[in-house]
Amino acid sequence: MDRVFAWDHHHNQVVYRIPGHQFEDGREDSDLSPVWLPADESDLPEG
Repeated sequence: MDRVFAWDHHHNQVVYRIPGHQFEDGREDSDLSPVWLPADESDLPEG
């Protein structure tokens, strides 16, 4: 699955979402209700 990365201005960190992903707790990421997760350096794409 492709990840979408963004900058979280409130927490000064990179976050990402996985469009269409269903989480174990029942949440589903969508364009209308995105689920943003904090990114580790290892999560970032190369380049």
